[in-house]
Amino acid sequence: MMAMVHFTITGGEVIPEIEMPMFATILDLKETIEEILDVDVVRQTLNFNNQVLTNDQTIGHLNLGPFAALALVVTPLAGQPKFNILVKYINEEINIRVKETTLVVDLKRKLERRCGILTEKITLHRLSKEMEDDFPLSAYYVCEGDQCILHGHSQECNASKSNPSLSHKLAVSDKTFLLLCRCCQQRWKIEYSRPPPWLQLPSIALLVLLKIVGGEVIPEIEMLESATVLDLKEKIETILNVGVARQTLKFRNQVLTNDQTIGHWNFEQHASIVLCVKPLAGEPKFNISVENNYGGKTILKVRENTLVDEVKGRLDKEWLFSSSWLTLKHLSVEMDDDFPLSAYYVSEGSKIEATYDFK
Repeated sequence: MMAMVHFTITGGEVIPEIEMPMFATILDLKETIEEILDVDVVRQTLNFNNQVLTNDQTIGHLNLGPFAALALVVTPLAGQPKFNILVKYINEEINIRVKETTLVVDLKRKLERRCGILTEKITLHRLSKEMEDDFPLSAYYVCEGDQCILHGHSQECNASKSNPSLSHKLAVSDKTFLLLCRCCQQRWKIEYSRPPPWLQLPSIALLVLLKIVGGEVIPEIEMLESATVLDLKEKIETILNVGVARQTLKFRNQVLTNDQTIGHWNFEQHASIVLCVKPLAGEPKFNISVENNYGGKTILKVRENTLVDEVKGRLDKEWLFSSSWLTLKHLSVEMDDDFPLSAYYVSEGSKIEATYDFK
C-alpha cells in the first residue's frame, strides 16, 4: 500500500485538506493547491514549523508523519491591480471588478446595487466557505476569474408579509396585495378584508421594477404600467442627469418609443432595460467638481471619453497625493481606472467623491 501524507493547508479562511504520496515533491503539492485554490505556484510559499519548504524537496524527505499542517503564504499581486470575478446568483452571473484587498462587506455593497438585495441580507460563499464581512477577498484566495456564490437570506420572508419595508410592492386591488421578497424573490398574493394602513397605492395599480443597465451605474426604478416610456426617460434624467433626447432604451434588442406605455411591453414584475446614451456632438469639454475626504475641492475640465485613470493623474498634480491611495465615486459607485467617465454618466456639473486611504 502506497504511503500517503494527509496535509491541512492553513493560512487563509479556506482550509483545504490534501493527500499526497511520499515520493511527490513540494512542487507537486503546490500544483495541487493551485488546482484547488487557483493560486499560482510562483505566488505560494509553504512553511512547516517556520521553515520554508523548497520545490525540489520530496514529502518523504521531510519526515512529516501521516498528518501535517502547512502554512500557506501568498505573495500579494504587485500594485494591487483590479481584476474581474464572477458572482453567481440564481440564474444570473454578475461580473464585478475588485482588488485582493477589497473587503467582503464592500463586495456585498456592490452586489446590493446590482441585485437590489440589502447588504445585510447577502451571504457569499467561496469554495463552500461562508465569507465574513471584515475579511479581505485575499483571505478566501479570490483571484482573477474566480467564482463566488451569492445567497439571499430567506429566513425573514414570512416577516415580509407584515413588514412592507422588507418587500417590493407589486400590485394592489381592493382586497389583494402582491409582494415580491427582495431577499429570495418569493412572491405572495395576500388577501385582506380591508387594505392595511401602510398601503397607500391607487386601486388596481400595477408596478414594475426596472433595472437600467448599460453603464457602471445601474439604477432601479419603479414605474406604473400606465406610465409611458417618456415618463421613464424623465426619471432616468432626474437620476443620471442624461437628457431625454440622448436616451435610447432597448428591451430584448427592440427600441422602446416614447409614446408606448410600460404595460405595452408585458414586462414581468422586474425586468432589465438597456440604456444607450448618444455621445455629445464634437466631444466638448465640460466642468466637473471633485471633493476629497480631507476637505479639498477642485474643478476639472474633462470630456466624456476621459478615462478615470487620467482624472486621477490630474488630481495627483492638484493635491500632491499619489493616486495609488485614491478611490473615486460617482452616484455612490466606485469608478474603475480603465473606464471612461461616460460609463458612470458623468456630465456637466457632476460631483465626484474622492477618498484617500493612506493605510
